[in-house]
Amino acid sequence: MSPVEAQKTLLDLSRKVQAGIQEQVKWAREKAACEREYRIGQRQAYERAPKGTAPERKAWVDAECAELREARDLAESMERVTDVALRVRMTEMSATQSLLAAFKAEASVTRYSPEFEP
Repeated sequence: MSPVEAQKTLLDLSRKVQAGIQEQVKWAREKAACEREYRIGQRQAYERAPKGTAPERKAWVDAECAELREARDLAESMERVTDVALRVRMTEMSATQSLLAAFKAEASVTRYSPEFEP
């Protein structure tokens, strides 16, 4: 990879990190909304639950709220996925920055070393 390619890669990764941050915010909001709906659904289901033992009522409520829980769990998973993807992009950025620093150091050594002949 040349220095020019590394700079282009760094700019591309920077854009991807910005997009990843926006995705992360989106899924955090979605997760919060789904969690809220799930808790409201649970409360309402407990109010409608038929008489029975506590485990029977809990099983009934869980069945009633299965779709809400699935939506919450999916949003939570997507939030984790976007977090991992963002970390990967940031690691790639760091590696590219290190490569650019190495190019700079190599150019400096080549330019100012005693073996340098114009």
